[in-house]
Order: sequence, then C-alpha cells, then structure tokens
Amino acid sequence: RLSAEFAKLNGASIWRPARLASLAALSLTAFLFVLAIVAGPSGRKTPLLSAHGMSVSAGYLISFMLGALAIWYVVVRPFRNLSMGHAASLRKVVALLAGASALLTGAAIITGTIWAADNMGRYWAWHPKETSAFVILVWNLALALLAYTKRIRLHPIMLFAIFGNAITSVGWFG
Repeated sequence: RLSAEFAKLNGASIWRPARLASLAALSLTAFLFVLAIVAGPSGRKTPLLSAHGMSVSAGYLISFMLGALAIWYVVVRPFRNLSMGHAASLRKVVALLAGASALLTGAAIITGTIWAADNMGRYWAWHPKETSAFVILVWNLALALLAYTKRIRLHPIMLFAIFGNAITSVGWFG
C-alpha cells in the first residue's frame, strides 16, 4: 500500500512553469557566458571583470525568475491546487535555482573583490552594491535551504521568494 503511494510521486511530471523557469535560467546563463566571451577584454575591462558582470547578471536574473515563479504560484493557487508531484517538483526547482543563483552571486562577489584589489587597492569597501550582493547571497542560500527541507510548507517558501524579488531589486537598482 505504501509503495503505491510512492509510485504516484515517481511518475509525476514537473510543473510546466517550473520547467520553463529552469530552461530560461539555463539559457540566460549560457547566453551571458557567451556574451562575456565574445565581448572580450578592452581597456580596464579584463576577463575577470567580464566574469564578474556575467555572474552578477545571471545570479540576479535567476533570483528574479524565482520571484516570478513564486508570484505565478501564488496567483494560480486559489484557483487550482498543485498535485503532490507538482509541488515536490516545484520545491526541487526552487532549491536548484536558488542554489544556482547563490553560486553565481558568490562567484560575482569573489571575482569582484579580486578585481577591486588589483585595480582599486582594496577588497571590500562596504559600498551599498557590495553589501547588497552579500545580502542577496545570504537570501539565496536561505531560500535554497528552506526549499530543500521538507518541514516547511511550500506557500511560505514562495512568499519568501517573492520577498527576495524586493531584496534583489534594491540590491541591483539601488
């Protein structure tokens, strides 16, 4: 009887908006990576700074995709509940995208500090952009951890992801 319940989960497909967000994040990251390589270094724009710009852009845009996916979930939820399989796949996609965003944001912080040390004589100056990147990194790590654990329901996780859009907006646009 228990195996029949688990069989229901294994055959479940990924929720379509979650699949689209995953494909968009992968495509966007690949596009930005190719763009950084094609643009190449010029003047003070070194390969390290290009990697920093690509990492910041991809990490923050994936954060925005997470927020858009969460908004979609909150809008659709009153009209239709997700099946257990779709909810599980959405939780997994949120954890993976938040982890990818955290990884890219962390790479952006590291490449930015190395570039700043070489070109500006300092690693960290507590500039609002630097500090907000660290806050976005912590938020992404917290979101990935919340989505990965099974003790918290999906709805609060999605609300946390929507709040992350505000954090990312303030961090990127000031």
